[in-house]
Amino acid sequence: MAELLARTAVDRVVQLGDPAGPAPGALLDTRGHVRPEWRDGLFVLAVMPAAGGLLVPFEAPDPTPCCAGH
Repeated sequence: MAELLARTAVDRVVQLGDPAGPAPGALLDTRGHVRPEWRDGLFVLAVMPAAGGLLVPFEAPDPTPCCAGH
């Protein structure tokens, strides 16, 4: 996380279900897609745990449309 914060416009990373947030050395798999939110004047990236001890952005890069197949 420390590298993400140092090298991008992301100001803060929040981890779903963990108010303390991710450790500075936590590894993030962006899956080729990162879309931080603008919150209180900061770019905030929400992440969640994934397999292998990694974190991934909460927003999926290719979500299934709400009414797929209709």
